[in-house]
Amino acid sequence: MWRKVFSVVFFCLVMFFSASLTHAAIHVSNYGAATSIATWPNSATGNTAPTTAISGGLTTLNSPYLIAVDANWIYVTNVNNNSILVFPAGATGNVAPTRTISGGLTTLNGPVGVAVDANWIYVTNVNNNSILVFPIGATGNVAPTRTISGGLTTLNAPVGIAVDANWIYTVSQTSNSILVFPVGATGNTAPTRAISGGATNLSVPQGIAVDANWIYTVTYLTNNILVFPIGATGNTAPTRAISGGATNLSFPGGVAVDANWIYVVSQANVSVLVFPVGATGNTAPTRAISGGATNLSLPWGIAVDPSALPPPPPPGPTSVPTLNEWGMIIFMALAGLGSLYYLGRKRAES
Repeated sequence: MWRKVFSVVFFCLVMFFSASLTHAAIHVSNYGAATSIATWPNSATGNTAPTTAISGGLTTLNSPYLIAVDANWIYVTNVNNNSILVFPAGATGNVAPTRTISGGLTTLNGPVGVAVDANWIYVTNVNNNSILVFPIGATGNVAPTRTISGGLTTLNAPVGIAVDANWIYTVSQTSNSILVFPVGATGNTAPTRAISGGATNLSVPQGIAVDANWIYTVTYLTNNILVFPIGATGNTAPTRAISGGATNLSFPGGVAVDANWIYVVSQANVSVLVFPVGATGNTAPTRAISGGATNLSLPWGIAVDPSALPPPPPPGPTSVPTLNEWGMIIFMALAGLGSLYYLGRKRAES
């Protein structure tokens, strides 16, 4: 009897733990006629339907532009009605957003880029050259906690935005530059660093993504993925550039990265292209999501589920384990107890 009970418990734990490891996903915002947010497993390829799709009147999606995700939520900018919509990570179908940030107090004016960390939502305002920062749980007609704007910022039609523990990175498409501000910046403050100039090959940059070592951005008119060192500044050439006919890049919009792959939406050929994270030159994508079954419609934004990203630094002494970490702890503990029980039974039988 005990052996059967243990087998059932062991199987359930394996299934739980496996599910926690396969949550990684690609999320794409469709700006075109078939307005939606579509989600695929991060291993998806070919003419495959999304696993989930948020679409319909209740969603209030209206020209969704760029997109961000964390462990629990999907954040998308609604450029044509000056709002930010927040949906549960597993949402699908014709569902209303859980939260909407909109109204006069928000000062949203052409919100395009969005990024999040544990505490804040960062949004670029393309129409008035600003970056707005809201609390992560903000909802309704609320003023931003901080606003980066003014002549010293040199923000000029900011589009994509990314954040890490120390910095805010944004692309200014009119001035063909990448601007880097301290993560706590506010007011009329100059960027700490700016990547700009002829050597950069920046030409109407759109999306931007960062990892521990690199800045990734795409150039909308010249069909490139450019990769700069995370600390780059000034008129510096990219360390790597993915460009050329073999790449199939055609008016790329958003870009996202995880530990192994670069994901880019390619608008003119209505596809999601996936390259190795170290790719360079005129190289074909390893995978492409495209075809009628995908329901892609002028895809613009892309984000990768945080479970696909490199692991964060070890937690401090007061950190609480995440759901995945609890799953592993319980799994290992019960597996160890099961092994001891099994060995004890074997000894008793012999």
